[in-house]
Amino acid sequence: MVAAGQVAYAPGPLRVTSVSAGLGTPVQPGVAVLTATSPRPVVDVPLPVSQEYLVHRGEAVTVTMPDGTAAGGRVRAISAVATDAAGGASPGPPGASPGPGSPGSAPGGGAPGGGAASATVNVVVRLSHPAVAGHLDQAPVTVSIVSASVHGVLAVPVSALVALAGGGYAVEVDQGRSLHLVAVHTGLFGQTLVQVSGSGLRPGMRVEVPAP
Repeated sequence: MVAAGQVAYAPGPLRVTSVSAGLGTPVQPGVAVLTATSPRPVVDVPLPVSQEYLVHRGEAVTVTMPDGTAAGGRVRAISAVATDAAGGASPGPPGASPGPGSPGSAPGGGAPGGGAASATVNVVVRLSHPAVAGHLDQAPVTVSIVSASVHGVLAVPVSALVALAGGGYAVEVDQGRSLHLVAVHTGLFGQTLVQVSGSGLRPGMRVEVPAP
Protein backbone atom coordinates (compact mmCIF):
# COMPACT_ATOMS: atom_id res chain seq x y z
CA MET A 1 0.00 0.00 0.00
CA VAL A 2 1.25 3.49 -0.93
CA ALA A 3 -0.27 6.62 0.54
CA ALA A 4 -1.43 9.29 -1.88
CA GLY A 5 1.12 11.77 -0.53
CA GLN A 6 3.96 9.41 -1.44
CA VAL A 7 3.25 9.39 -5.17
CA ALA A 8 4.34 12.13 -7.55
CA TYR A 9 2.37 12.60 -10.76
CA ALA A 10 3.79 14.24 -13.90
CA PRO A 11 1.58 15.91 -16.53
CA GLY A 12 3.10 13.68 -19.22
CA PRO A 13 5.84 11.17 -20.00
CA LEU A 14 9.30 11.74 -18.54
CA ARG A 15 12.77 10.65 -19.57
CA VAL A 16 14.85 9.32 -16.66
CA THR A 17 18.37 10.73 -16.92
CA SER A 18 19.84 9.30 -13.70
CA VAL A 19 18.88 7.18 -10.72
CA SER A 20 20.53 8.23 -7.46
CA ALA A 21 18.92 5.65 -5.17
CA GLY A 22 20.55 2.21 -5.06
CA LEU A 23 18.72 -1.08 -4.81
CA GLY A 24 17.76 -1.73 -1.18
CA THR A 25 18.82 1.74 0.01
CA PRO A 26 16.41 3.21 2.59
CA VAL A 27 14.75 6.33 1.19
CA GLN A 28 14.35 9.22 3.59
CA PRO A 29 11.94 12.15 3.16
CA GLY A 30 13.37 14.82 0.87
CA VAL A 31 16.01 12.52 -0.64
CA ALA A 32 16.13 12.50 -4.44
CA VAL A 33 15.70 9.09 -6.02
CA LEU A 34 15.97 9.99 -9.67
CA THR A 35 16.35 12.87 -12.13
CA ALA A 36 14.11 13.22 -15.17
CA THR A 37 13.52 15.59 -18.07
CA SER A 38 11.10 15.91 -20.93
CA PRO A 39 11.48 13.11 -23.49
CA ARG A 40 11.53 15.68 -26.28
CA PRO A 41 15.12 16.70 -27.17
CA VAL A 42 15.96 20.40 -27.14
CA VAL A 43 19.10 22.44 -27.79
CA ASP A 44 20.71 24.56 -25.06
CA VAL A 45 22.59 27.56 -26.48
CA PRO A 46 24.91 29.65 -24.26
CA LEU A 47 24.23 32.97 -25.98
CA PRO A 48 26.57 35.91 -25.24
CA VAL A 49 24.62 38.68 -23.52
CA SER A 50 25.95 41.14 -26.11
CA GLN A 51 24.01 39.21 -28.79
CA GLU A 52 20.82 38.68 -26.83
CA TYR A 53 19.03 41.50 -28.65
CA LEU A 54 19.30 39.46 -31.87
CA VAL A 55 17.27 36.52 -30.53
CA HIS A 56 13.56 36.49 -29.72
CA ARG A 57 11.23 33.88 -28.32
CA GLY A 58 9.34 32.03 -31.06
CA GLU A 59 11.95 32.89 -33.70
CA ALA A 60 12.75 30.23 -36.32
CA VAL A 61 16.29 28.82 -36.33
CA THR A 62 18.28 26.20 -38.21
CA VAL A 63 20.08 23.49 -36.25
CA THR A 64 22.93 21.63 -37.94
CA MET A 65 23.41 18.18 -36.44
CA PRO A 66 26.82 16.47 -36.04
CA ASP A 67 26.29 14.53 -39.28
CA GLY A 68 25.62 17.75 -41.22
CA THR A 69 21.85 17.35 -41.34
CA ALA A 70 20.00 20.67 -41.12
CA ALA A 71 16.86 20.70 -38.99
CA GLY A 72 14.34 23.41 -38.24
CA GLY A 73 13.55 24.67 -34.77
CA ARG A 74 12.20 27.57 -32.77
CA VAL A 75 13.41 29.50 -29.75
CA ARG A 76 11.33 28.23 -26.85
CA ALA A 77 12.78 30.23 -23.96
CA ILE A 78 15.47 32.76 -23.10
CA SER A 79 16.79 32.68 -19.54
CA ALA A 80 16.43 35.75 -17.35
CA VAL A 81 19.71 34.94 -15.58
CA ALA A 82 23.15 35.62 -17.07
CA THR A 83 26.08 33.37 -16.14
CA ASP A 84 29.74 34.31 -16.43
CA ALA A 85 32.59 32.04 -17.50
CA ALA A 86 33.39 31.16 -13.90
CA GLY A 87 29.90 29.78 -13.39
CA GLY A 88 28.53 32.67 -11.35
CA ALA A 89 25.07 34.04 -12.00
CA SER A 90 23.88 37.60 -12.25
CA PRO A 91 20.45 39.07 -12.98
CA GLY A 92 19.70 39.31 -16.68
CA PRO A 93 17.12 41.17 -18.73
CA PRO A 94 13.50 40.11 -18.24
CA GLY A 95 12.64 36.96 -20.15
CA ALA A 96 11.21 33.49 -19.89
CA SER A 97 12.97 30.88 -17.81
CA PRO A 98 14.12 27.84 -19.75
CA GLY A 99 12.37 24.54 -19.40
CA PRO A 100 13.98 21.22 -18.44
CA GLY A 101 17.27 20.47 -20.15
CA SER A 102 17.60 17.46 -22.41
CA PRO A 103 19.73 16.05 -25.26
CA GLY A 104 21.52 18.52 -27.46
CA SER A 105 23.89 21.37 -26.82
CA ALA A 106 25.34 24.15 -28.88
CA PRO A 107 28.85 25.57 -28.73
CA GLY A 108 29.18 29.19 -27.74
CA GLY A 109 30.49 31.57 -25.13
CA GLY A 110 31.80 35.03 -24.73
CA ALA A 111 35.24 36.55 -24.74
CA PRO A 112 37.84 35.13 -22.37
CA GLY A 113 38.59 36.89 -19.12
CA GLY A 114 35.25 36.47 -17.31
CA GLY A 115 32.92 39.21 -16.20
CA ALA A 116 30.37 40.93 -18.41
CA ALA A 117 32.44 40.34 -21.54
CA SER A 118 31.94 36.57 -21.25
CA ALA A 119 28.48 36.48 -19.65
CA THR A 120 25.93 34.28 -21.39
CA VAL A 121 22.24 33.52 -21.11
CA ASN A 122 20.81 30.10 -21.83
CA VAL A 123 18.54 29.87 -24.85
CA VAL A 124 16.39 26.77 -25.30
CA VAL A 125 15.59 25.75 -28.88
CA ARG A 126 12.91 23.15 -29.59
CA LEU A 127 13.35 21.03 -32.71
CA SER A 128 10.44 21.08 -35.16
CA HIS A 129 10.96 17.36 -35.82
CA PRO A 130 12.50 15.70 -32.73
CA ALA A 131 13.15 12.48 -34.65
CA VAL A 132 16.08 14.20 -36.40
CA ALA A 133 18.05 13.84 -33.14
CA GLY A 134 17.82 10.06 -33.55
CA HIS A 135 19.49 8.12 -30.75
CA LEU A 136 21.69 11.04 -29.64
CA ASP A 137 21.71 11.64 -25.90
CA GLN A 138 23.99 14.69 -26.02
CA ALA A 139 25.87 16.17 -28.96
CA PRO A 140 27.44 19.45 -30.09
CA VAL A 141 25.37 21.20 -32.76
CA THR A 142 25.43 24.54 -34.55
CA VAL A 143 22.47 26.93 -34.34
CA SER A 144 21.99 29.55 -37.06
CA ILE A 145 19.61 32.46 -36.53
CA VAL A 146 18.76 34.89 -39.33
CA SER A 147 18.29 38.33 -37.79
CA ALA A 148 17.46 40.08 -41.10
CA SER A 149 17.10 39.17 -44.76
CA VAL A 150 16.39 40.83 -48.11
CA HIS A 151 15.35 39.52 -51.51
CA GLY A 152 15.70 40.79 -55.06
CA VAL A 153 18.55 43.21 -54.32
CA LEU A 154 21.89 44.00 -55.98
CA ALA A 155 24.97 42.53 -54.31
CA VAL A 156 28.70 42.76 -54.94
CA PRO A 157 31.74 41.14 -53.30
CA VAL A 158 32.72 42.99 -50.13
CA SER A 159 36.22 43.46 -51.55
CA ALA A 160 34.73 45.50 -54.44
CA LEU A 161 33.85 48.38 -52.09
CA VAL A 162 36.06 51.45 -52.38
CA ALA A 163 36.16 53.88 -49.44
CA LEU A 164 35.55 57.49 -50.53
CA ALA A 165 37.59 60.37 -49.11
CA GLY A 166 34.46 62.23 -48.04
CA GLY A 167 32.94 59.14 -46.42
CA GLY A 168 30.83 56.34 -47.76
CA TYR A 169 31.61 53.75 -50.40
CA ALA A 170 31.66 53.28 -54.15
CA VAL A 171 32.29 50.50 -56.66
CA GLU A 172 34.35 50.68 -59.83
CA VAL A 173 32.09 49.75 -62.73
CA ASP A 174 33.78 48.14 -65.73
CA GLN A 175 32.62 49.75 -69.00
CA GLY A 176 34.89 47.76 -71.26
CA ARG A 177 37.83 50.12 -71.81
CA SER A 178 37.41 52.25 -68.71
CA LEU A 179 36.39 52.18 -65.08
CA HIS A 180 34.35 54.77 -63.28
CA LEU A 181 33.30 55.09 -59.64
CA VAL A 182 29.63 54.80 -58.69
CA ALA A 183 28.69 55.84 -55.15
CA VAL A 184 26.66 53.16 -53.37
CA HIS A 185 24.67 52.73 -50.20
CA THR A 186 25.42 49.48 -48.42
CA GLY A 187 22.84 47.22 -46.82
CA LEU A 188 23.12 43.78 -45.30
CA PHE A 189 26.34 41.80 -45.35
CA GLY A 190 26.24 38.06 -45.96
CA GLN A 191 29.45 36.02 -45.98
CA THR A 192 31.46 37.52 -48.91
CA LEU A 193 28.67 39.66 -50.40
CA VAL A 194 27.16 43.01 -49.49
CA GLN A 195 23.87 44.57 -50.56
CA VAL A 196 24.34 47.80 -52.56
CA SER A 197 22.14 50.40 -54.23
CA GLY A 198 23.12 53.39 -56.33
CA SER A 199 22.17 55.47 -59.33
CA GLY A 200 22.86 53.66 -62.60
CA LEU A 201 23.55 50.23 -61.14
CA ARG A 202 21.91 47.31 -62.92
CA PRO A 203 21.96 43.52 -62.57
CA GLY A 204 24.78 41.98 -64.62
CA MET A 205 27.16 44.94 -64.43
CA ARG A 206 30.81 44.05 -63.93
CA VAL A 207 32.65 45.63 -61.02
CA GLU A 208 36.36 45.74 -60.29
CA VAL A 209 37.53 43.33 -57.58
CA PRO A 210 41.15 43.44 -56.35
CA ALA A 211 43.20 40.37 -57.19
CA PRO A 212 43.75 38.07 -54.17
